[in-house]
Amino acid sequence: MLASAAAVLAAALPAVGAVPAAPPAQAETRATEVPLAIDRLTPSAPDPDSTIRVSGSVTNVTDFEQPQVDVRLRYSAIPLTSRDALQEYLEGSLEPGGLSVSESVSGTLGVNESSDWSLEVPAAELPFTEFGVYPIAIEAVNGAGVRIAYERTLLPFDGANAPDPTSVAWIWPLIDTPQRVDDTTFLDQQLDTSLAPDGRLGQLLAVGDASTIPLTWAIDPALLDDAEAMAAESYQLAAEPPAPDAPSPSAEPAPEPSAVPGSENARAWLEDLRGAVEPESLITTPYADPDVVGLIDGGLEEDINSAVTEGTVAANRVLESVVQNGISWAPDGMLDPDARDVLAARGTDTFVVSDLALPVRSDVGHTPDAAATISSVQGELNAVVTDSGITEAISADTRTATAATQARQLFLAETALISLERPEDSRTVVAAPDRHWNPDPEFAAGLLDATRSASWLQPVSLADAVDGTDSTGLRGELRIPDGAAPALGRQALDEVAAVRTDITNLTGALSAEEGAAERAFERAVLRMESASWATYRDRAAQLRDAVSTAVAADAAQIRVVPGEPITLAGQSGTAPVVVANDLDHAVTVRLTAVSENPARLEVGEFEDVLEIGSEGRATVQIPLRAGINGPSEITLQLSGTDGRPISEGAEAVVMPVAVTGLGSTAMWITVAAVAILVGAVGMRVLRRIRRAGRHEEPPAPAPRADDGSWRPDASTPERPARPAVTSRPVRRPIAVRGTTGAFPRKSAEDPRTGR
Repeated sequence: MLASAAAVLAAALPAVGAVPAAPPAQAETRATEVPLAIDRLTPSAPDPDSTIRVSGSVTNVTDFEQPQVDVRLRYSAIPLTSRDALQEYLEGSLEPGGLSVSESVSGTLGVNESSDWSLEVPAAELPFTEFGVYPIAIEAVNGAGVRIAYERTLLPFDGANAPDPTSVAWIWPLIDTPQRVDDTTFLDQQLDTSLAPDGRLGQLLAVGDASTIPLTWAIDPALLDDAEAMAAESYQLAAEPPAPDAPSPSAEPAPEPSAVPGSENARAWLEDLRGAVEPESLITTPYADPDVVGLIDGGLEEDINSAVTEGTVAANRVLESVVQNGISWAPDGMLDPDARDVLAARGTDTFVVSDLALPVRSDVGHTPDAAATISSVQGELNAVVTDSGITEAISADTRTATAATQARQLFLAETALISLERPEDSRTVVAAPDRHWNPDPEFAAGLLDATRSASWLQPVSLADAVDGTDSTGLRGELRIPDGAAPALGRQALDEVAAVRTDITNLTGALSAEEGAAERAFERAVLRMESASWATYRDRAAQLRDAVSTAVAADAAQIRVVPGEPITLAGQSGTAPVVVANDLDHAVTVRLTAVSENPARLEVGEFEDVLEIGSEGRATVQIPLRAGINGPSEITLQLSGTDGRPISEGAEAVVMPVAVTGLGSTAMWITVAAVAILVGAVGMRVLRRIRRAGRHEEPPAPAPRADDGSWRPDASTPERPARPAVTSRPVRRPIAVRGTTGAFPRKSAEDPRTGR
């Protein structure tokens, strides 16, 4: 129902109004139209006694002169009757047909020349009597009567039969993109500029503080944390953003930051904020305003709990008060049932949601009250629904007079038509600008003044809006609208998850007493998960790269110091290994040592868990036992006590070990083993000889020689040689009958029994 009305106004589409639009032939002429700007319209909501003044400029941006340019005001005597009719008017289907005052701005308007114009008419001369929103337009025509420029706007007229006032509750956002890589290092000095009196955040705080109407401040605790860090005596400024084609973070050392004096702007802004904000008029987002819906979809739900906890701690510390109001305002007011339940489980009892997420039923012909209830795992909870039409109108870029005038008129027209929907039924609407609202300060102050001065509006607090008439029955189910883009895309979430893994691995090595350091890394993760990166994707990538580089650099400070090759001259010995911790935090790490070939070189048991203080070193004596001479290697790796590597990309350290001799004890053991083996073989041979001799006939005595000794005779037959034993019978194992195992077993005969 409510399209981008403010965007339509800003784009200055072709004329629209209360009579049929121009025919196609005239539309072709508009290809050479010159810009026409409405810089001022006063009063913004005239009554019958007012004099209406409209002024601006016309510029010839064509390639030819425009002769005798006149500017004139057109109007419609019939007011718009609904917000749908307003949308149709802005989309260009109709245009005002009445013609009022005119002014000649120039005899001839040359190429690229501009001329100011001003029109003035008493309201009594126009056919406006009843309260309503009237379409008006300004057109410029040349001497031939051809329209060369056209701009339309809206005029709420405070006439007779005014409706009961509509209550307006304002949410005033003080939210920024995360600014730091870690707790001390800022990406740049954008925040200092924004906190200055003429900066975005400085002006928003000043305008809100000066207003007398009730405001509910919406603040990201990460902004408070950043401002406090910048207000310190000094802070670190990153040397430069990582280049897009830079080497991977693990291969390139982080650039050295430089010290910068603390910001006077940050100190003054924080002091003014503490004086302006009361805890009961405050909404705090989770730390860094995370993309709650995206984190749940990406499996990072636990980070939401961390963001809620960190946010509460930071807000209480910086604002020096207790901030616990239980109100959640999801990014862009977008909430789905999963996000609702996760936040409800963490203490939220009131949700601020957009009417795009809790839409009005199609059969309801008016704008319901902002109060509603939603069901959750914690039961029925309160909700206040922001009006997307109002959000669109006031969030437009208003840094030019023309844009500010058009946005103000659209805000007043939207709220006047809401009041006219049910003139005797007062309702409440919630005006919530974009979270990173950057309005012209005069425009922002004018909106707040109009909320009090317009007869159809009255300011109330957000607490009053919560207590309004429940509109749940007039609304549909809680949902994310079709086509709504997630704040963080899948690629960004995957990159965040990868950096989170690196941080988890690193913090697993920090000693238990280093809880503050671990929380600092946790905050770095939360900053990367901010919903604000939907608008600033390049800066988000810069932050992720910077954090990844910093984490890799820190992980590289915990390392095994490469040493000289080890020579093992005996059967056993020890190898000294030095582990260094160059961080300014104590660590507890586990050292593993694995032999390349345990049969050649065995690693003994040693004290593998090391506690190393900041910028300290520890030496471990690793026992070794050699089995075989020759070269070998021991691989050394560090991990946290949970077994995870400190860095996924870290390379293990390889320690060469040379075994050059087994020693005297090994030698004598070897000699004794050989002697036993030789003796056993000799005894076996003797036993064979004796057994063979017992089975032979004794030979005939040989004839004796003259000296009485035996000698062989030619007639004495020689004893045949005993055949050599070439093999022994092979004993086959007796098979086990059955078919268990991978293959069936077959029976076999025992060669000893034949069975």
